Amino acid sequence: MTILEIKKKLKNEEFEISLHAFEAAVDDYLSLNEVITAILQNGKMIEDDQQDFRCLIYCKSKRQHIHVAIAYYNLAESLDAKIEIVTIYKPDAALWINYRKRRK
Repeated sequence: MTILEIKKKLKNEEFEISLHAFEAAVDDYLSLNEVITAILQNGKMIEDDQQDFRCLIYCKSKRQHIHVAIAYYNLAESLDAKIEIVTIYKPDAALWINYRKRRK
């Protein structure tokens, strides 16, 4: 799955959000609208685990850096399937280089 395909799914509201993702966003004072807007405007796929059908998206809202984990395992069965936002969080700068690459 590409970032363009993810953006298309988000734009067309073909996604679900896990309870964990919703709670994590609330804990970080992020609204779902803010996260989706940031992905659509400047989201970049920084990790893609094709075996587990998951990826990690980096984006930046007006206020902060954001990571969004997305699962697309249902697309293996049907291209019409929804993607799932698994979690949303503010990345820790101590663990990431420019918020895009994991520190070793």
